[in-house]
Amino acid sequence: MHFFYIDEAGCNLRDLVNPESPIFTLGGIVVKDKGWNRTHQAFEVIVSDYFGGTIPVNFELHSHELLSPNGDGYFAGHDRARRNQLALDILNLLVTRGHQVFLHAIDKANLNAYNTIPIRNNIWS
Repeated sequence: MHFFYIDEAGCNLRDLVNPESPIFTLGGIVVKDKGWNRTHQAFEVIVSDYFGGTIPVNFELHSHELLSPNGDGYFAGHDRARRNQLALDILNLLVTRGHQVFLHAIDKANLNAYNTIPIRNNIWS
């Protein structure tokens, strides 16, 4: 069995013509069920090491916080080179564990050509 984790970035269906956010992305990874625990443990070690041995309470990794110019959220004020290294360490984990990674980018100008009104105000959880 495999698990497929997917997440989106850059689209709430209300800003399809925002020139500062022209792309809607979907990304995900495929993880074999037998390899999930080892990947999760390695991920926790990487994040724990970054934060000096303790993962912050309720921590979630968000690329917009990690890679924002000055860091944001849990990464506010953290050195850019250190944050970049964390991103590289996580990407290297995916490579060394052999997980497949998927990315799909959609130009919001093209998406705007479709009738998205029926789903624009849905609350996604």
